[in-house]
Amino acid sequence: MKVINFLVDVFCIFALLTLGSLMLIVAFHILPVEDALIKVQEIYESSRRQFQLGLTGFLLIAAGLALTKMLVKKTKTEDDLLVVQGEAGRMTITGSAINDLTERILKRFDAVRQSRVSTSFEHNKLKITASLHVLPGWNLTELTTLIEHDVQVRVSKILGGKVPVSISILFTKIEEALLEEVVKS
Repeated sequence: MKVINFLVDVFCIFALLTLGSLMLIVAFHILPVEDALIKVQEIYESSRRQFQLGLTGFLLIAAGLALTKMLVKKTKTEDDLLVVQGEAGRMTITGSAINDLTERILKRFDAVRQSRVSTSFEHNKLKITASLHVLPGWNLTELTTLIEHDVQVRVSKILGGKVPVSISILFTKIEEALLEEVVKS
């Protein structure tokens, strides 16, 4: 995006926000229109007040842009996107979508009480790591094999089998206290 286009977009956004805020202030009778016009006239008459208001406005816009940039970076990262060439064309899948799918698959297993899933894309390979809290009494190797198979099938179906998938299952905690509560009930 060119700098001029960016500045025009930012100006339009702030102009609309300012007009909308002014209309809300007047609509809710927080500030009567006459008082608002008097304040605006005072600003136009004093060059010192114009400078103060301009500087304050510039600082607020800079802070707003910095906050917006931080929020956008926080919500989307370049590592979070995977572009796959499928039968229907190019497809973009986020890591959070794969995490959500894996979480839904893990909820189907009675042995799994809590899970935390992370996804990364390295060297054209999708890596899924799931940290699980499970109930005791389950064969962990068999459970690992079942979970890996289900996740592998579902994720490969979404990706069209074009991207190799590596799945790591880590058992971080076996929840014995939960089992004792179930037995007592």
